Amino acid sequence: MASPLMQPHAAPVPVSGVPRRREMMLTSAWLAALCVGAPGGRVWAQDDTAYARQVYADINKNLTHLRRVSTKAKRADVSYQSAVKAWAEGDGSIRKIEVTDADDSGDLISEYYYQGGALVFVYVAVKGFDSKGKQVTRNEERQYFQENRMFKWLSGMDKVATPPRSADFSAENALRNQTSRTYLTAVQTALRGGK
Repeated sequence: MASPLMQPHAAPVPVSGVPRRREMMLTSAWLAALCVGAPGGRVWAQDDTAYARQVYADINKNLTHLRRVSTKAKRADVSYQSAVKAWAEGDGSIRKIEVTDADDSGDLISEYYYQGGALVFVYVAVKGFDSKGKQVTRNEERQYFQENRMFKWLSGMDKVATPPRSADFSAENALRNQTSRTYLTAVQTALRGGK
């Protein structure tokens, strides 16, 4: 016998003691959660990243209206300095930081996006060169944050999700937050005129 969930017009199964409206909300939430993991559920899965994608789009659309500063910064875990560009509101709140780590074989570009002082999204692109010497993207990382905590990490050009409970995920969350603080400090110093 087919499950009622698989039937196109199945009515919600009544749950005793739960008001009808609450029952329908619970059923809808359960179905939505089920669809995230289901084949073809990709559209549902993007709902959790909608806020970060909107912040990303808004910031990049308004870059010309933001104050831009450039500086250098050195992370504690590396021996070199990174080139850092940042865009801030008139009140000094930082919206975007772009970090370039140059290499002979290409650049590593990391973009940090902030809303209300909190890290929301990080985009990392590993650049290389094609046979004509033109710079191209070789690999990408997309990391989504809520309250400065990473909740989703998509790796590679085909955006494969890294399991949130993995050791790699935990380590990357810690590293990304540490690097964010390092770059925020450097940019805040640059915004104050190096003081």
